[in-house]
Amino acid sequence: MFGRVGTPTLTGAYLTFGDGSGRQEEYRSLSYYATAYLYAPGQCIYYGGRDYNSGTWWGKGPGWCGK
Repeated sequence: MFGRVGTPTLTGAYLTFGDGSGRQEEYRSLSYYATAYLYAPGQCIYYGGRDYNSGTWWGKGPGWCGK
């Protein structure tokens, strides 16, 4: 996935609550980065992405916890 930086590639980014609900994903042909937004006051969120050409997913979390 990271070997294609600068080359337009169908890529996605996602955010979700810890229980998997509220998932927000944006995907399109991108050269550098994708964005996703999730309104989550007082919640911990998980984040990740996908290379749609290879089908590779990656994720991490909790990434941020609101107050």
